[in-house]
Amino acid sequence: IVGLNPYMYEQVSIREQCAWVHPDRNEATEKAKDLMAMAVARIGSMDPIDERRLYLKPVALVIGG
Repeated sequence: IVGLNPYMYEQVSIREQCAWVHPDRNEATEKAKDLMAMAVARIGSMDPIDERRLYLKPVALVIGG
């Protein structure tokens, strides 16, 4: 997504962790809300990672051989 740090991403599997395992819709909805809140809190505690470009020389040194 443009403008967002791609390393500050958290995925929540609502279908697998809520909808498919809870027959009660209200219980599944509450669990989904909790999972979303936890994901938002987790992202809020992250520090952004900046990308850096490294320029390497394509040389090698073989010792022993």
